[in-house]
Amino acid sequence: MGDKLKNQLSKDPALYVVATPIGNMSDITIRSIDILKGVDVVAAEDTRVTRKLLSSLNIRTRLISHRQHNEGASSDGILDLLASGKRVALVSDAGTPGISDPGGVLVSKVRTAGYKVIPVPGVSAVITLLSVGGVSRSDFRFAGFLPSKTKERREVLQKLSHDEVSVCVFESPHRISDAMEDICHVFGPNSMVVFGREMTKLNEEIISLSASKAVEWVRSDAHKSRGEFTVLIIPNLNDSQLGEIIPEHLTLLRELIDCLPLGKAASIVAKHGGYNRKDVYELGIKMKESR
Repeated sequence: MGDKLKNQLSKDPALYVVATPIGNMSDITIRSIDILKGVDVVAAEDTRVTRKLLSSLNIRTRLISHRQHNEGASSDGILDLLASGKRVALVSDAGTPGISDPGGVLVSKVRTAGYKVIPVPGVSAVITLLSVGGVSRSDFRFAGFLPSKTKERREVLQKLSHDEVSVCVFESPHRISDAMEDICHVFGPNSMVVFGREMTKLNEEIISLSASKAVEWVRSDAHKSRGEFTVLIIPNLNDSQLGEIIPEHLTLLRELIDCLPLGKAASIVAKHGGYNRKDVYELGIKMKESR
């Protein structure tokens, strides 16, 4: 082991949270390679995926499984390794562990037990897409994977839309079409969407479209819904989709503002119809003013 690698590793037991490439293997850092070579054990989300990575780098460090479904028991096993003086690296299948991947439970337990937790930064799909998203404001929300069912997905999107900042989410290929329809419905057709599909891989696509055009793009070709998606939603703060509000919901809003505070009435109609609460509230103000 060279002096450089010695300097990378703690003399004491420690957990290294190591970022790995999301596609292009050349994105792995020199420090990540040194850590993966030097630790005693690598805890991997999927040992089959990580074994391929380590083999390509000629690394033969011992591999153990640390998946979401076994995270509690696996965390206890890793604590035992640390107690015996071992140094452990945590990796996910791609990107940075703990970001919509296993890791949070382990890191919390390791830190509580008094051991070092050392980040080894590198690729993150979220930051990768943000860097080419053209977002002028620095604040944003990351919401991980959206719910699989329409009702729950719209409820989550509705809450995210209230912050009026850009939102970054992950989505799977078999749900991207339905998710885009819900994003268009909640954020409005003129909001911008930036797709990152198969980022850093051979078939990488970075596409920026209005929400309505994004729905069409996803559905225009089955090939376009393949691969893993990172999606950046940039709201149009001057956009309101309430020109499309169905008559029944207009009637409901008129009736509710006669017997409830406007804020409560707007919340009910927004939740019932999947609208932006702020837009419904402003429509309610106009209704009151017109009377």
